Amino acid sequence: ESLLPESAYVTSESRRMDTEQMSRWIKEYNPAFVVDATHPYARLVSDHVEEACRKCQKPYLRLIRETKKGTLASGAIWVENLEEAIRYLSDTEGNILVTTGSKELQAFTELPNYQERVFARVLSLPSVVDKCQGLGFEGRHLICMQGPFSVEMNLAMLKDFKIRFLVTKEAGAAGGFPEKCLAAEKADAKLVVIGRPKDKKGLGEEELYTYLKEELGL
Repeated sequence: ESLLPESAYVTSESRRMDTEQMSRWIKEYNPAFVVDATHPYARLVSDHVEEACRKCQKPYLRLIRETKKGTLASGAIWVENLEEAIRYLSDTEGNILVTTGSKELQAFTELPNYQERVFARVLSLPSVVDKCQGLGFEGRHLICMQGPFSVEMNLAMLKDFKIRFLVTKEAGAAGGFPEKCLAAEKADAKLVVIGRPKDKKGLGEEELYTYLKEELGL
């Protein structure tokens, strides 16, 4: 809502919606196209959007975020899922900075001595803080900040907490992934990257703009 203030051309809605709620929302506003620009890992939400479009017979367009699996993260450890990341980290020593969000944080409690090794960077919301504290993350080990972060900010955290492993998702430029890669390299920290789920077919940002301009005559 802060990024897209309401106007004659913009209606913002921040509440969570399931398929039926999205269907009612689409019917109410009757858009020409529905663009699914959700996070690459938010598969459930994406499925709800696509199903709602099918029910409402509206064109569904998936925006694909640019991947950075090349040179930026060439020395990273790539894993397919969270479970594989935990297995890898179980055989390592050194501090870990987790930047995958509070939803996945419970899995890291399986690591030996996790309360000493793991530092969690999460959103600064009361509900998130309560959840993290309930899992044993508090004090210096609970970093509540709103991203994305610059290379300098990431680097300062990695150095201050003596981080050896930075756990992240490949969320593209919008999620601050390039900045994490560069900071990890400068801090000599190992990146552990949870790869994206196989995405639906879609369009890149420029492709999407071009397509909509042509279809809408803009």
